[in-house]
Amino acid sequence: MGKLESELRLEKKHGYVRDGFLLALGMSGVILFPAVALATMQIVGIVNRDKYKFNYQIKTVASRLANRGLVRFKKKGFIELTETGQREFRRLEQEAILRASVRRRWDKKWRMVIFDIPERYRKTRDKLRVTLQSYGFRQLQASVWIFPYDCEDIITLLKADLGVAGSVLYTIVEKLENDSRLKQEFGLQ
Repeated sequence: MGKLESELRLEKKHGYVRDGFLLALGMSGVILFPAVALATMQIVGIVNRDKYKFNYQIKTVASRLANRGLVRFKKKGFIELTETGQREFRRLEQEAILRASVRRRWDKKWRMVIFDIPERYRKTRDKLRVTLQSYGFRQLQASVWIFPYDCEDIITLLKADLGVAGSVLYTIVEKLENDSRLKQEFGLQ
């Protein structure tokens, strides 16, 4: 293997650890550094089981992210995302969701999200709409959104994050009248 190939492979590996660290930090908010990062990233499957090598990697990645302004160190070994880091986390999260949905095989069932959020919570309702749209959902009606792949985990987290569990319903629909337009939009034909 040539020098360029090995450099590219090493750079890609560093990117996985960096992105995995940001995702783990974004999912948990503030984490104890580096102990919780190791456990979280092992569960997600980003790193191997060599904790000594990982501790070195994660400290290096964390200091690089701090230099870029994506994270900040807090007292007693805690680390948290900055505003810029939160934006980067949201971008990585959306990329991961899109990549996962592209690789999936459609099971001929539609996932529908229906919500009825009162006007006094307009900002929350708008945030829900924007998030659903960014994940690739299509709007059927004013408060009805549809997606062809399993997304129950995402919707559950979104409902908890926004505090709208009682106002949002997740359904699985086996038959949908006149769904040829939707199949075309999602590239399912």
